[in-house]
Amino acid sequence: MFNKLKKSDNSASDANKEGTVVGGGQQLFKKFGKRLASPVKQQQKEVDQEKAKPVKILPAGCTIPRAPLRVDESQVQQTNDDVTTTKTTTDEEEIRDIIKKFHESTSLTGESLPPNKKSSSSSSSDGLFEKIPHSYCNVDASKFDLRTGPNYKRKKQKAPSEPALYDLYKFDICKLANSTLKNASDQFEIPSVPDLETGHPSVPPMFVVVCNTPLEEPSMMSKEIDGPSYVSVLYFIISDHFRKQLSLLKEKNQENEEETQVKVKPSTKLFVEWCERAENDDAFRGRFKTMAILDNIERPQFISSYNGKPALITKSGRFKRHHHPSSTNDGALHYIEMNINVFLFTFVAKKCLYSLYPKFPNFLLNMGFTIEGRDDEELPECLLGGCRIMNLDLSKVNDLNEDDV
Repeated sequence: MFNKLKKSDNSASDANKEGTVVGGGQQLFKKFGKRLASPVKQQQKEVDQEKAKPVKILPAGCTIPRAPLRVDESQVQQTNDDVTTTKTTTDEEEIRDIIKKFHESTSLTGESLPPNKKSSSSSSSDGLFEKIPHSYCNVDASKFDLRTGPNYKRKKQKAPSEPALYDLYKFDICKLANSTLKNASDQFEIPSVPDLETGHPSVPPMFVVVCNTPLEEPSMMSKEIDGPSYVSVLYFIISDHFRKQLSLLKEKNQENEEETQVKVKPSTKLFVEWCERAENDDAFRGRFKTMAILDNIERPQFISSYNGKPALITKSGRFKRHHHPSSTNDGALHYIEMNINVFLFTFVAKKCLYSLYPKFPNFLLNMGFTIEGRDDEELPECLLGGCRIMNLDLSKVNDLNEDDV
C-alpha cells in the first residue's frame, strides 16, 4: 500500500511539473488540452504574422498625376533648334520650377488685395496648367475669401487671400479597405525636401495634411471613428515670401523692433503661435480651418450655401510634429502633420459628402487650409496652403491594401 501511495504522489508531482491540472480532470486535460488550445495559439500566430508583414511604402505623389504646365511654343522652337542644351532635372527641381512659374503667373507680390476684389488672374491655375481629368495642380490663393479687419466680429468683412504661406509640393489620394491612415509615413515616403532654415524653431519647412474620409455610406446609428477610407495626403513646402516674413521676426533688436512689428504680417505671427501651441493646446489647435470651393456653376443646389464656407477642425484633428531621421542636428524639425478624421464629423456632413462622390468627375474642386484669426491683431487671415483637383474619378483610386498596388 505504501508503494502505491508513493507512486500516486510521484504522478501528482510530475503533473505539476508539466503544468497539468491535478484532480479529476487531469486525464481529460492530458488527452484534449493541447488540441483545445491550438486554435487560440494558431489565431495569435496569424495576428503576429500580420503585424510582422512589411508595409509597402510608396513614393509621394505616385497615386494621381500632377497636371503638366502648358507648353510655350517659343520654348519648344528654341529647344528644337538647340538640342544639345537639353538639361535633365530631378523631380524636386521640376516641381520647384512649377511653383516658381505659378507665382509669376498669378502676378501676386504678397501685398494685400482690396476687399472683395479678386486677383486679375483668378483663373491662373487654368491658364498655367493643362486641364487633364483626374489630376491636380497648385491653387490660386485669391479664390478664397478670408476674414479681414478691423472689427470683423461686427462687420463680417472678407477679402481674397494673399499668396499662401506654403506651396503645394505633391498630392496623393488612395483608399484603405480596413482603416484610416494614422501617419502619412506609414504608407508614403515623405519627400526629401532639404531642411531649409525657416527662421523660427517651431515653424517647419514642410507641412503635411492627411484627410481620412469614410469610403462607405455613413449610418446614423453608427459611432465608428475608424474604417474603410479615402485618404488624401497633401505635402506643402514653405514659400519664399513666408520665409522672408519669418526672418523679420528673427531680426528683432532694440533699434528696429517697432519697425519690424509693422512689417511682420498678422497671419505670420498667428501661424507661428499656432505652431508653438497646437501640440499641447487643444483649443488653439482647433483654430485650424478647411475650405472647399467648387468652380462649376451647375453644382448641386443643396451645397450652394456651403460652397467655400470654412469648417473648424476641432476634435477631428490631430497635430503631430515629426523629426528628420537623417538630419545632421539631432532632433531637428522636419515637418508638421495635421491629420483630419472625417469619421468624427456630424452625420449630416458625412452623408452630404458621400452623396457627392458620384459627381466628383464633373467637379473642379479647390481645397484650402488656414488658421482662424479672431481679434484685429490676428487679421487679415491668409491661406496656409491649398490644392486644385480636376475631375477626380474615385473609381481610379488605388486600394493600398491590395498586393498588386
